[in-house]
Amino acid sequence: MNLSSTTAELNTLLDFSNALKLNRVVFRAGILSIVWMTLALKTITPAHRDFHDITIHVSGYLPSIANPTNLRETLGESFYGQWMDLDRLLVQLWESRRIRPKVGCNVPKKGKVAIFEYTGYLLPEILPEITKRGIVELVDFSVGSTQFYG
Repeated sequence: MNLSSTTAELNTLLDFSNALKLNRVVFRAGILSIVWMTLALKTITPAHRDFHDITIHVSGYLPSIANPTNLRETLGESFYGQWMDLDRLLVQLWESRRIRPKVGCNVPKKGKVAIFEYTGYLLPEILPEITKRGIVELVDFSVGSTQFYG
């Protein structure tokens, strides 16, 4: 897919509406995938009776920023808004289906701070509503790890 794809083309490519046996999705967060995640999750319908698991892997994506409490300025209004759209949709999926999203990362160090700690610090900024409501799980995806936090 090239970057000039329209929203209609993306909707067609990311349409889960006919995948009625779908029970889980795993996304790897990236610059473009925030919009893709939102578009894909919007196609989940009540007919997806077995759908119960959303996981977002953020390790390779986390922005290198000195002050994560000012993400709107750091990321730019448009990109920050995409995270807010995803946050609102995840709240809707929680309210309608009780799907508790997982946001995960690997634990290796990113500079002096463990990525896991950094991810936990960023969650209230990139996904504020699901974090505030306590419906997001922070997951350690390190090899052999089965730790869930949150």
